[in-house]
Amino acid sequence: MWPFGKVTCESCGQASPRRTTRLSPREPGFGVCRECVERWESKGRSCVRCKHEVKPNQQLAFFREPKGFGHFDCGGTPI
Repeated sequence: MWPFGKVTCESCGQASPRRTTRLSPREPGFGVCRECVERWESKGRSCVRCKHEVKPNQQLAFFREPKGFGHFDCGGTPI
């Protein structure tokens, strides 16, 4: 299998197609697969840093330490 057109998910480590991955506008090759985002949304959309809910109109970000999703304002990489 050729890895062309695939991005490694920063959350789960699986390779997923570019079209089903949320890519970062700031870091090339940085992305999170749709399944990880949907799993996080089903658990309540809580920010890993400040523990408050991330509203749909707020910028979403991914944190490498601790691994998880949250507000862009809390210091994560935008996705």
